[in-house]
Amino acid sequence: MVHLLGAKSPDEIGYYHEFLDGDWSKIKAVDPSVDGGLSFTWTKLNGGFAIRGDHLSTKVQKNGPKREVPDVEFLRMLCVSGRFKEAIESFEPNIHQFFPVDVLWEDGELAAKRFFFNICTRLDSISRQLTTVPFNHFWQTAGNANARLVFDSSTIGSRHIWCDKYLLFNPFVSDALAESLRAAGFTGLSLQHFDQT
Repeated sequence: MVHLLGAKSPDEIGYYHEFLDGDWSKIKAVDPSVDGGLSFTWTKLNGGFAIRGDHLSTKVQKNGPKREVPDVEFLRMLCVSGRFKEAIESFEPNIHQFFPVDVLWEDGELAAKRFFFNICTRLDSISRQLTTVPFNHFWQTAGNANARLVFDSSTIGSRHIWCDKYLLFNPFVSDALAESLRAAGFTGLSLQHFDQT
C-alpha cells in the first residue's frame, strides 16, 4: 500500500499561526521547469520541487494556549520535529530539504525547534490501467468519491517518500516508511492508505 502523509490536530484546540518573518510569495523553485506535470505555480510547496529557502519564515508564532507541540503539523507546509527529520533521513538521506524554524508562543517563549519539510522527489506514480479517477491535465479526485486511485509500484520503485506531479494533494510514503513512522509514535501524524499494483 501507499500512504498519504499529513498532519492532524492532536485535540480540538485550534491555533492561528503568524509568520514573523520571510515572504512566502517570493519562494521560488530551484528548477522551475515543468516536466510534464503541474507547475510550481500550481503546486506551490507541495509538488516535489526543491526550493530556495531564502524567503521561508524562520519564526512562527502560535496564538493559543500553551501545550506540547506535535511532531508533525501543517504550517503552510509540513513542519516537523528533529526526531521526525531523522526518521525520514534514515530511509532517504540527503534527498529532501529541512529548513529550521523556531515556533514561539505569543509571549515570545520558545515552544519548539522545528523544520519545514520539503519533499524533493517528483513522480508520475499513478497506474493509468487501474485508476478510475478522471484525468484532465491532473487527476481530478474532487467530487469522485467512488472513483479508485491506484499507485504503480514499477514507477515508485525503491522510493519511500515523493510527490505525484499530477496530484494536487501530496506527499505519499511507502508501506515500510509508514509502518516505521507509526511505530515511532509521532504526534500529529496522519496516514491515509491507497491501493498499489
